[in-house]
Amino acid sequence: MLLSDAQKKEYQAQFQDKLRQVNQQMDELRLEAKLAKMEASSQWQQRMEDLRQKKQEAERVLAKMQQNSPDAWSEVKDGFQKAFGDLQTSFDAAFKHLKSGL
Repeated sequence: MLLSDAQKKEYQAQFQDKLRQVNQQMDELRLEAKLAKMEASSQWQQRMEDLRQKKQEAERVLAKMQQNSPDAWSEVKDGFQKAFGDLQTSFDAAFKHLKSGL
């Protein structure tokens, strides 16, 4: 499926917005963890590291998306959606872990 430049820019803007939201959610998680004094937990640290890595992967795919030709763009878009899905799953697990410790 070939997308117009306008469609491509719209997808990129949506993905950038999702990444901004994840950054904000991660900041909120860190604050809640500090308040709950869970930050010292090695399991918590591992969850946050996993979340950080997934976020970096989503950012890497977005950067690749911005550089690709229109015919390769659809494949990269699918890659971003997968990376963002993985990121969201990690965020949900970290949030659940935080809430279970309160």
